[in-house]
Amino acid sequence: LTVEQALELQQDLLQGFSDEGFRQKLAELRHGPSSQNSNKFRAERQKLVLAVQSEVLPKYGFEGSLSGVLQMMQAFNEPHLAQNEEVFRLGGAIEQIL
Repeated sequence: LTVEQALELQQDLLQGFSDEGFRQKLAELRHGPSSQNSNKFRAERQKLVLAVQSEVLPKYGFEGSLSGVLQMMQAFNEPHLAQNEEVFRLGGAIEQIL
């Protein structure tokens, strides 16, 4: 994964996570009954996040699955990405939404 591809992937994820429908569902999860059960909340949030990731990741050669998410995370740990300021900044923006 090149720096350019990584930045495009992050932009696509950020766009998906910024979608009003996604944000509404996330807010409902945070304030719904599952928010009282941290395991259930995490599982529900993971399913919601994976819905976006499963659309984006295949465009960049990763499976649209939890396995693909793990592969993507490993790729982002490569030094040329892990040490890139823009990759770091966009990763922080994504984390802030989630």
